[in-house]
Amino acid sequence: MQKSLLVYCLLLIALLNTIKKCSAQTDLKAYIKPHIGTKGWLFHGRTTPFVAVPFGNTHWTACTAMGRISKVLYHYKHRRILGFRATHKPAMWMGDYGFMQVMPDFENKMPGNLIASARFSHHNEVLQPHYYAVTTHHTHNQKVFTEMSSTATCGFLRFHFSGKENPTLNFRMSNPGNGLGWVKIDTMKQIIFGYNTDRESAHLGPPLPNFKGYFFIRYSQKALAFAYWNQLGDLPGSIECSGDECGVKLVFPLDAKLVEIKVGTSFISLEQAEANLNAEIVSADFEEVKTRSACLWDQHLSSLQIQTNSKKEKEIFYTAMYHSLLFPRKFSEQGRYYSAFDDKVHQGESYNDYSLWDTYRALHPLLLFIAPQHVSGMCNALIQMYREGGYMPKWPNPTYTNIMIGTHADAVLADALVKGVKGIDVKGAYDACMKNAFVPPAGDSVKWWGDRELWPGYEARSGLYWYKKLGYVPVDKTAEAAANTLEGAFDDFCEAQVAGIAGHDSIKQVLEARSKNYRNLFNSQTGFMSPRNADGSWAATKRSGFTEGGPWTYRFAVQHDVPGLIELMGGKEIFVRELRKNFIPL
Repeated sequence: MQKSLLVYCLLLIALLNTIKKCSAQTDLKAYIKPHIGTKGWLFHGRTTPFVAVPFGNTHWTACTAMGRISKVLYHYKHRRILGFRATHKPAMWMGDYGFMQVMPDFENKMPGNLIASARFSHHNEVLQPHYYAVTTHHTHNQKVFTEMSSTATCGFLRFHFSGKENPTLNFRMSNPGNGLGWVKIDTMKQIIFGYNTDRESAHLGPPLPNFKGYFFIRYSQKALAFAYWNQLGDLPGSIECSGDECGVKLVFPLDAKLVEIKVGTSFISLEQAEANLNAEIVSADFEEVKTRSACLWDQHLSSLQIQTNSKKEKEIFYTAMYHSLLFPRKFSEQGRYYSAFDDKVHQGESYNDYSLWDTYRALHPLLLFIAPQHVSGMCNALIQMYREGGYMPKWPNPTYTNIMIGTHADAVLADALVKGVKGIDVKGAYDACMKNAFVPPAGDSVKWWGDRELWPGYEARSGLYWYKKLGYVPVDKTAEAAANTLEGAFDDFCEAQVAGIAGHDSIKQVLEARSKNYRNLFNSQTGFMSPRNADGSWAATKRSGFTEGGPWTYRFAVQHDVPGLIELMGGKEIFVRELRKNFIPL
């Protein structure tokens, strides 16, 4: 008893100190509006209002749709909620993996595998980075008020039931078509545990026989009854459940007006999921978890403060900063991590979900200022992936995918090393970058490397075979060839900087000379970068071979040698005139 009291007092002192430290800071998180980017139909920001901590392993969101590749989990214009999800979906264009979803409702006879939903209104919804709350409306005028907060790997959800029927919680552990799930309940201990192998982007990457998203769940109220279900429907009498689609439904007493669940997640094991839960929230109440998460946001947001009296400008700025502090996600759990690159568990720190083609230009340089304590770990994680899988990734989800082009992990490493970030494995960075620079992927001379092809092997710098041979990637041999040439020239420059820092000056000179290969696509007759065939001729279609851009966009894609580009285009006056045309159409 005395020991428990001492532990409680120490926790209370720590919480009060944290609250005191946070209260001394400006409440910048109040300016974050997670609904920004969730509106519109055809054109919208495609963001998700995640409840998370900065760079958290697992995020939480209300789901207004089931979500798939190119489909959002939450859309502001939807009017029904399908559940509350522990998600690892990093962006609309990538798939979720290792998820778990729970939906509160009232007792009915609908099979658990049928997706229930409930009406809601934004008037009864609170969206904050550390806290989400909503009232859902169910049959017979019954209501549930749901609250969510989270830690790095865990979620804390509270369900306040108001109705005439027995409250229920339906846990969905796997979705059809994405993998297999398994779940088991221990009603005496009031725990649910399970896993799934779901990876919606699995067809874009290599197989991972050992991959599983694990969950360990504690619920606060004794259940009257439970029922497993899978893709075939309810499974009465079963002692566990597995299947392509599976879950478990709990029915609680009528007087169970409040049910809390604490969810531990892991990619290592069920035991690790339980250990994460015990370490992060098992002894905490909801307000403590919410306060801790709020403090983490305040601490990270306070690294940048803008001088403006405009509330709208602050909301735009800090909402963008909130999105910038979500990824890459911390993938290690208490000093260990599962690697989706060799399908094994390792000791150490790791990160995942890098969208490198999108983020090397601005996000990673920004993180040097707003989250410098994470930068060396993020860089070393890329090097780990090289050692465990053979190459650094383009856009891991959570393993290799061939989404987008170039090898811009090189740029992330080079930028951090040039700016003096300590703790980065310099030799590992050099080895990884040189692999990108000089070793074409398997079959590169004959593979097309089309966007979102079924997994053909890792493409790394697609067209590198031709690039080394011709000085450019030919448009009749490799997809996205013109863009690959220009992105590759920039990567050469970045790799050169890493070589120099690692003490390999001769290699640096080779790569710096190769970084001028952008000149091989400059068509002096048109003044634009143009795609070329393997025989040296200009392609008949001038817009072919570009990626999410065109001749105007890629005309200026020489960020590593602007003076050289100015000279190539005919001098400063012509360059400025053409640059103005790009931004101010005549």
